Amino acid sequence: MSRYRLPMTFDSASGEAMYTNDLPRTDDEVCAALVTSTVANCKLGTLDFSHAMELPGAVTCLTAKDIKGENNCNVPFLAPVTPKIELLSSGEVLHAGQPLAIVIADTQTHADAMAKAVKVTYTDLKPPILTIQDAIAAQSFHYPAFKVVKGDPYGALAEASHRISGEVSCNAQHHFYMETQVCRCTPLEDGMEVQSATQSTDMVQTSVAQATGIPAHRLYVSVKRVGGAFGGKTFGSLLPAAACAVAAQNINRPVRLCLNLGTNMEAITKRAPYVLKYEVGFDDEGRLLAVVYNLYEDNGSSAQCSFIPILPAFADNGNYEYIITKDVFKNNYVH
Repeated sequence: MSRYRLPMTFDSASGEAMYTNDLPRTDDEVCAALVTSTVANCKLGTLDFSHAMELPGAVTCLTAKDIKGENNCNVPFLAPVTPKIELLSSGEVLHAGQPLAIVIADTQTHADAMAKAVKVTYTDLKPPILTIQDAIAAQSFHYPAFKVVKGDPYGALAEASHRISGEVSCNAQHHFYMETQVCRCTPLEDGMEVQSATQSTDMVQTSVAQATGIPAHRLYVSVKRVGGAFGGKTFGSLLPAAACAVAAQNINRPVRLCLNLGTNMEAITKRAPYVLKYEVGFDDEGRLLAVVYNLYEDNGSSAQCSFIPILPAFADNGNYEYIITKDVFKNNYVH
């Protein structure tokens, strides 16, 4: 056995590795938590912070009106139309678990208690769209369907000796990392330090710059290490980082935001479910002649991370004719 080892591996296995939420607390540091919606497809009525502000350690509460930059935590990616995703709801509630406000207290425990104590009312409640089948029936799309055609697939199907058709599907999948989303932001003389457990420092920098109005070159983003991610700390890390930065900017103090597991699962994006309906034509030797399929991607309340636009890069890999129709549906939950 080799007597050499990677120090980082040993630290992780022994429990000695330090993660973002293990960083020593500064004297003036406070903690933040998110107030999230309990319903979907409605309008935000009122937010009553009176009881929350009476709890031990309460510092302040923030709403969309306190965002000094743009109320948008999303950044450009693959989608042809990059959707705006509000950091805090300014009125419309798209999904259960959507952030409505930020509360700040002296400890994370107290901040979480404050979040639960905020009283929220809703108006104009409508039945939510929750499945791909519901979205198909309601014709609820984020943007028009994509269609990619190569050759004459319908003609090739008609001439094929054999044809089969069917449907396959897969459900949504949470990024079930051990370390929940966490960030610490510290106001500086010339900008802000952002310590985020993220897989994408550049997107965090862009998202924080949007929300705070601070130029990106004055945002110093770093990652200590990431305690599990599975892709969930790319886009998933943007909302917590932007919320933490808005809190730190408003009170001009270091703020740490570590989502509890419940809020993390409700508010943060996950992998989307799909339904694929297909028809295939082939000859007597089993040689593929044509494929016609409709792919439905359920991106929930926002097409933040839709991989539909890059699908042709993976489809054009054989000597056969095909037509691909791709729909991105809009539902009332987060993906």
